[in-house]
Amino acid sequence: MLDAMLDYPAASALGAIGLVCGVLWPVFRSRSRMLWLHVAGAVCWTLHYAFMGAMSGAASNAVMLLQAAAAIPLGLHPRFRLVYLASLPILVAVVAWTWAGWPSAFAAIGAGLVSLGRYQLDVLRFRAAILAALPFWFGHNLLVMSVPAMAADVVCAATSGWMLWRTWREGRAPARA
Repeated sequence: MLDAMLDYPAASALGAIGLVCGVLWPVFRSRSRMLWLHVAGAVCWTLHYAFMGAMSGAASNAVMLLQAAAAIPLGLHPRFRLVYLASLPILVAVVAWTWAGWPSAFAAIGAGLVSLGRYQLDVLRFRAAILAALPFWFGHNLLVMSVPAMAADVVCAATSGWMLWRTWREGRAPARA
Protein backbone atom coordinates (compact mmCIF):
# COMPACT_ATOMS: atom_id res chain seq x y z
CA MET A 1 0.00 0.00 0.00
CA LEU A 2 2.85 2.36 0.74
CA ASP A 3 4.13 1.70 -2.78
CA ALA A 4 0.80 2.94 -4.18
CA MET A 5 1.24 6.20 -2.29
CA LEU A 6 4.83 6.61 -3.45
CA ASP A 7 3.94 5.80 -7.06
CA TYR A 8 1.46 8.68 -7.18
CA PRO A 9 2.83 11.55 -5.04
CA ALA A 10 0.45 14.20 -6.47
CA ALA A 11 -2.50 11.87 -5.93
CA SER A 12 -1.31 11.21 -2.38
CA ALA A 13 -1.00 14.93 -1.61
CA LEU A 14 -4.50 15.59 -2.93
CA GLY A 15 -5.73 12.57 -0.98
CA ALA A 16 -4.24 14.04 2.19
CA ILE A 17 -6.17 17.29 1.63
CA GLY A 18 -9.30 15.26 0.84
CA LEU A 19 -8.73 13.35 4.09
CA VAL A 20 -8.72 16.64 6.03
CA CYS A 21 -12.01 17.64 4.37
CA GLY A 22 -13.43 14.20 5.20
CA VAL A 23 -12.43 14.57 8.84
CA LEU A 24 -13.75 18.11 9.19
CA TRP A 25 -17.12 18.16 7.43
CA PRO A 26 -18.97 15.94 9.94
CA VAL A 27 -18.14 18.19 12.89
CA PHE A 28 -20.12 21.09 11.45
CA ARG A 29 -23.79 21.39 12.38
CA SER A 30 -24.83 23.55 9.45
CA ARG A 31 -25.79 21.64 6.31
CA SER A 32 -24.35 24.38 4.08
CA ARG A 33 -20.98 24.32 5.86
CA MET A 34 -20.85 20.55 5.57
CA LEU A 35 -21.60 20.86 1.86
CA TRP A 36 -18.87 23.46 1.28
CA LEU A 37 -16.37 20.97 2.68
CA HIS A 38 -17.90 18.32 0.41
CA VAL A 39 -17.19 20.65 -2.53
CA ALA A 40 -13.55 21.07 -1.48
CA GLY A 41 -13.17 17.35 -0.83
CA ALA A 42 -14.73 16.41 -4.18
CA VAL A 43 -12.19 18.59 -6.01
CA CYS A 44 -9.37 16.74 -4.23
CA TRP A 45 -10.86 13.27 -4.72
CA THR A 46 -11.62 13.89 -8.40
CA LEU A 47 -8.00 14.77 -9.08
CA HIS A 48 -6.68 12.10 -6.69
CA TYR A 49 -8.51 9.30 -8.49
CA ALA A 50 -7.71 10.72 -11.94
CA PHE A 51 -3.98 10.74 -11.16
CA MET A 52 -4.27 7.13 -9.99
CA GLY A 53 -6.17 6.08 -13.11
CA ALA A 54 -9.29 5.18 -11.09
CA MET A 55 -11.62 6.83 -13.58
CA SER A 56 -14.98 5.73 -12.10
CA GLY A 57 -13.98 7.29 -8.79
CA ALA A 58 -12.74 10.43 -10.57
CA ALA A 59 -15.84 10.79 -12.76
CA SER A 60 -18.22 10.06 -9.86
CA ASN A 61 -16.52 12.69 -7.73
CA ALA A 62 -16.61 15.23 -10.55
CA VAL A 63 -20.40 14.82 -10.76
CA MET A 64 -20.66 14.81 -6.96
CA LEU A 65 -18.72 18.08 -6.92
CA LEU A 66 -21.47 19.64 -9.03
CA GLN A 67 -24.13 17.99 -6.86
CA ALA A 68 -22.60 19.34 -3.66
CA ALA A 69 -22.58 22.86 -5.10
CA ALA A 70 -26.19 22.49 -6.32
CA ALA A 71 -27.28 21.06 -2.95
CA ILE A 72 -26.21 24.14 -0.98
CA PRO A 73 -29.17 26.33 -2.07
CA LEU A 74 -31.75 23.48 -2.16
CA GLY A 75 -33.67 24.73 0.85
CA LEU A 76 -33.76 28.34 -0.30
CA HIS A 77 -34.39 27.99 -4.03
CA PRO A 78 -36.75 25.14 -5.00
CA ARG A 79 -35.58 25.27 -8.64
CA PHE A 80 -32.25 23.86 -7.57
CA ARG A 81 -34.06 20.59 -6.86
CA LEU A 82 -34.48 20.21 -10.61
CA VAL A 83 -30.81 21.03 -11.21
CA TYR A 84 -29.83 18.52 -8.56
CA LEU A 85 -32.11 15.79 -9.90
CA ALA A 86 -30.82 16.42 -13.44
CA SER A 87 -27.36 15.41 -12.23
CA LEU A 88 -28.46 11.86 -11.37
CA PRO A 89 -28.61 10.54 -14.95
CA ILE A 90 -25.22 12.15 -15.53
CA LEU A 91 -23.83 10.20 -12.58
CA VAL A 92 -25.20 6.95 -14.04
CA ALA A 93 -23.76 7.79 -17.46
CA VAL A 94 -20.25 8.57 -16.20
CA VAL A 95 -20.10 5.37 -14.17
CA ALA A 96 -21.25 3.36 -17.19
CA TRP A 97 -18.74 5.17 -19.41
CA THR A 98 -15.84 4.48 -17.01
CA TRP A 99 -16.97 0.98 -15.98
CA ALA A 100 -14.10 -1.12 -14.59
CA GLY A 101 -15.90 -3.88 -12.69
CA TRP A 102 -16.11 -3.98 -8.91
CA PRO A 103 -14.41 -0.63 -8.25
CA SER A 104 -17.02 1.02 -10.47
CA ALA A 105 -19.86 -0.86 -8.78
CA PHE A 106 -18.72 0.27 -5.33
CA ALA A 107 -18.21 3.85 -6.58
CA ALA A 108 -21.68 3.87 -8.15
CA ILE A 109 -23.43 2.66 -4.99
CA GLY A 110 -21.40 5.01 -2.79
CA ALA A 111 -22.06 7.96 -5.08
CA GLY A 112 -25.75 7.12 -5.21
CA LEU A 113 -26.02 7.13 -1.43
CA VAL A 114 -24.05 10.36 -1.16
CA SER A 115 -26.40 11.86 -3.76
CA LEU A 116 -29.39 10.78 -1.72
CA GLY A 117 -27.84 12.29 1.40
CA ARG A 118 -27.03 15.65 -0.13
CA TYR A 119 -30.60 15.93 -1.41
CA GLN A 120 -31.86 15.84 2.17
CA LEU A 121 -32.59 19.12 3.89
CA ASP A 122 -32.79 17.40 7.28
CA VAL A 123 -29.28 17.13 8.74
CA LEU A 124 -30.01 13.80 10.45
CA ARG A 125 -31.03 12.13 7.18
CA PHE A 126 -28.13 13.87 5.41
CA ARG A 127 -25.64 12.39 7.87
CA ALA A 128 -27.24 8.92 7.83
CA ALA A 129 -27.10 8.58 4.05
CA ILE A 130 -23.49 9.74 3.87
CA LEU A 131 -22.55 7.29 6.63
CA ALA A 132 -24.28 4.49 4.70
CA ALA A 133 -22.17 5.36 1.62
CA LEU A 134 -18.81 5.03 3.37
CA PRO A 135 -18.48 1.21 3.31
CA PHE A 136 -19.01 1.26 -0.46
CA TRP A 137 -16.42 3.97 -0.95
CA PHE A 138 -14.07 1.98 1.28
CA GLY A 139 -14.59 -1.03 -1.01
CA HIS A 140 -13.77 1.11 -4.04
CA ASN A 141 -10.72 2.58 -2.33
CA LEU A 142 -9.43 -0.81 -1.25
CA LEU A 143 -9.70 -2.13 -4.79
CA VAL A 144 -7.90 0.87 -6.32
CA MET A 145 -5.39 0.93 -3.43
CA SER A 146 -6.05 4.49 -2.30
CA VAL A 147 -4.58 4.67 1.18
CA PRO A 148 -5.59 8.30 1.84
CA ALA A 149 -9.16 7.59 0.77
CA MET A 150 -9.38 4.46 2.94
CA ALA A 151 -8.08 6.47 5.90
CA ALA A 152 -10.60 9.20 5.15
CA ASP A 153 -13.41 6.63 5.02
CA VAL A 154 -12.49 5.15 8.39
CA VAL A 155 -12.02 8.47 10.18
CA CYS A 156 -15.06 10.01 8.50
CA ALA A 157 -17.18 6.99 9.49
CA ALA A 158 -16.16 7.38 13.12
CA THR A 159 -16.72 11.13 13.15
CA SER A 160 -19.94 10.88 11.14
CA GLY A 161 -21.30 8.16 13.40
CA TRP A 162 -20.56 10.21 16.48
CA MET A 163 -22.13 13.37 15.00
CA LEU A 164 -25.14 11.39 13.73
CA TRP A 165 -25.70 10.10 17.25
CA ARG A 166 -25.32 13.61 18.72
CA THR A 167 -27.72 15.09 16.16
CA TRP A 168 -30.26 12.33 16.84
CA ARG A 169 -29.90 12.72 20.61
CA GLU A 170 -30.30 16.50 20.43
CA GLY A 171 -33.41 16.09 18.29
CA ARG A 172 -34.95 13.79 20.89
CA ALA A 173 -34.10 15.99 23.87
CA PRO A 174 -37.11 17.71 25.40
CA ALA A 175 -37.30 21.44 24.75
CA ARG A 176 -35.89 23.38 27.65
CA ALA A 177 -37.69 26.48 28.85
